[in-house]
Amino acid sequence: MRLDGKLALITGAGSGIGRALALEAAGRGLRLILTGRQKQPLEETATLAGPGSRIEIHPADVSDGAQRHGLAERAKAGGGLDVVEDPTPCWSTTDGADRPKARAMRRWRG
Repeated sequence: MRLDGKLALITGAGSGIGRALALEAAGRGLRLILTGRQKQPLEETATLAGPGSRIEIHPADVSDGAQRHGLAERAKAGGGLDVVEDPTPCWSTTDGADRPKARAMRRWRG
């Protein structure tokens, strides 16, 4: 299934599952915002995706509210997200739904 032109945010994209998801998504034609705490591993993922991949690197720590806000603003500027792949352990929902990750994030933030 091709997903040409859809915009995806992939967290933890510098290694492991996040990298694998990013490479698969790039192969399916998605535009990608790759995020992780370190820029160099994200750049390596982008290189592995190959020429023609539409990838933007946005180093960020998704456990930090201000940095999550920056990711959300970037996604809005790109027309909004179609896909979020989040293999990281913390992320909050924007709709306030009482989901396990949202509950965990609320506890973390205090």
